[in-house]
Amino acid sequence: MRLLHLSDIHGRVDSERILRAFNELRADIIVISGDSESSSLLRDLAGRTRVFYVSGNMDSISVV
Repeated sequence: MRLLHLSDIHGRVDSERILRAFNELRADIIVISGDSESSSLLRDLAGRTRVFYVSGNMDSISVV
C-alpha cells in the first residue's frame, strides 16, 4: 500500500505538482493532516482515491 501525505499547505497549492506526485507514486490513500485551505484540490484528489483529512487550526469549516 502506498500513501501520499500532505500537510500545512496553507493555500500555497501547486496542484499540478501534487497530482504528478500522486500519479508517479500510484498512491492508494492520501492523508492530509490539516491546514490545506484548498477545497478544489481536496475535491480533485477525492475523485481519484480515498482521502483521509484531519482539519488543522487554520482550516475553515467550509474546507472540511
